Amino acid sequence: MKLLTAGVSWGGDLRDAEDAVSVAMLELNQRWHEVRNRAAYTRRVVLNYTTYVQRGERKLIEKLIAANAFVDTSYDDQVLTRHEDDQRVRGLLEQLPVNNVG
Repeated sequence: MKLLTAGVSWGGDLRDAEDAVSVAMLELNQRWHEVRNRAAYTRRVVLNYTTYVQRGERKLIEKLIAANAFVDTSYDDQVLTRHEDDQRVRGLLEQLPVNNVG
């Protein structure tokens, strides 16, 4: 629990902190006889992993911004809205029972 708290307080979200603790436990298991201070070692692995994830996400966001992958919140795409409406109507029509009028 302390490792999870360390990961979250270091700036990770709960999912990333859980991943970091799992990685730390695997690392500790592999180096069990080499590590003197196991608590400090696992804590350092958690903090390093959390930092690694944060840097990766930051780099991804910077790449997306540079590629203009984000759309301004004021942007209104009428074509997409019309397409979504068409899909919704088609879905509703497909749910109607077939009426065989002879």
